[in-house]
Amino acid sequence: MNFISIFYSVIFASFISITSLAQSLDVLNIVPPSSYRVNTAIFINGKQCDNAYFNKDKPQLDLFQVGKLTVATVPTCQNATKSGYNVKFQVAIRNARTNTMYSYTREGVMEVDLGALLSKCEMDDYIIIMTADQKFKLTKNEMYIAMGGC
Repeated sequence: MNFISIFYSVIFASFISITSLAQSLDVLNIVPPSSYRVNTAIFINGKQCDNAYFNKDKPQLDLFQVGKLTVATVPTCQNATKSGYNVKFQVAIRNARTNTMYSYTREGVMEVDLGALLSKCEMDDYIIIMTADQKFKLTKNEMYIAMGGC
C-alpha cells in the first residue's frame, strides 16, 4: 500500500512540474495567424461610400437607392476610392423601432440588390455588413437608412 501511494505521489508531482514548465516556456499558447490584414470598403454601384454622406461616422444610405451593393478591397492610402476585387459578405438589418437584428443573407454573397434589400427596411434602420473571411477589415460596417445618402 505504501509503494502505491508513493508511486502516485511521484506521478502527480511530475505532472505538475511538466505543466508548470510548459506554461513558463509558453508552449501551450498557440497564437492564431494575424487577422484583419486587408482593407475593404462598401461600394454602391461601383462608387465607394465616402465621408460626404456620413451620419455619426456611419455611411448614410437613401431609402430609395437602387443598384448593387458590394464590398471590395481598397488600397491602404487615405484618398483611394477605386476598388480592388470584390469579397464575400453577409448582410443584416437592425430595425430602429425594435432594435431587432434580422439576417438578410444567410450565406456569403458577392453583391446585393439594393432595391430588394431596402424594401425590407424602414426609415432610421441600419444595414450591417459583415465580411465572410476574417482576413478582411471593414471598419465602416453599418449604414444608416435615411433620405439622401450614398
